Amino acid sequence: TLSVSNLGLLPLGKYYVVVKETVGASNAGCSVATPAFDITESAILFSVTASVSKNANCFSNSGIITAIGHDGTAPYTYQLLLATDPAPTAASAGWASVSTFKRDANNYVVYAKDAYDCIQEVKITLDKDAEPTINTPALICYVGQPFPITITGYVDPAVGGATYSVDGSAFQASPDFTFNAAGSYILAIKDGNGCIATTTYVVQEQLILKPTLTKELDCTATPDAEITLSVTGGDNTSYDYEYSIDGGVSYSAMPTNVLTTRALGDYIFKVTDAQGCTAEAAFRLDPTVPPVFTTVHTNVSCYGGTDGTITVNVSSGTGLYEYQLDGGVFQS
Repeated sequence: TLSVSNLGLLPLGKYYVVVKETVGASNAGCSVATPAFDITESAILFSVTASVSKNANCFSNSGIITAIGHDGTAPYTYQLLLATDPAPTAASAGWASVSTFKRDANNYVVYAKDAYDCIQEVKITLDKDAEPTINTPALICYVGQPFPITITGYVDPAVGGATYSVDGSAFQASPDFTFNAAGSYILAIKDGNGCIATTTYVVQEQLILKPTLTKELDCTATPDAEITLSVTGGDNTSYDYEYSIDGGVSYSAMPTNVLTTRALGDYIFKVTDAQGCTAEAAFRLDPTVPPVFTTVHTNVSCYGGTDGTITVNVSSGTGLYEYQLDGGVFQS
């Protein structure tokens, strides 16, 4: 038995192999020939084409590349490798009959091999669809009433299919929503690929201002009144206070939320929060009412007696009262 291999690279044609014993062999000069055989080639040169059936998107391995072998000799097998990877050989692992590949966006090379181990390649770029974006709506100053919001953003026209949602609700075709209360909302826009962009939209509670007279005008050495402003709602990062005594024609800034004043009349107080929302409240500072009183007395019953009385009846004034007789000590 004789094994012979690697007879060299041969073109197509009809061949047979002759084995001849050389001088010194027991049957020198004898030879034997194999039956004739053909080395063939494909009728048409093998080739491969590739196309992007679907762009990649926000999901992993969402792009689709399809390869098709042409001519040569079937069956065909394929590999898809990154453009930076080394090219495979006919003996490399990874050849498969599957010709559709799901990949992320990148530059690739499609390799195809026919039955005669002829390998052809084609380069292809798998692009990624633009992901949707969403705009945060302009901030509003909530006044306790329902208010509309329109979600805006961008969806790649090649993808289309924009739909909208608030707080995980079912997506709808209309971008218009009505909100009934202040709070924090999650707005979303989804494209035809199912990719979603979200933004958080915060609506502050209604800004409310309440002025309170915390010190009345009086007749002491520090007679001024104090008006304290209480604020709820709005963006409480900061508050700025102002007041007007001319009906809102002009305003004066307040360094704190307490106004010390003796000016009588009608005030308009205004607060502005960190978001720029404002609230106003009216307040009237009235003058101090002086005490007015009358007295009723009873005489002593006898000369030298001490059972006389004086009763004071106050008809106007403010607060608790103390009394003094003939320059003596005030008493309650």
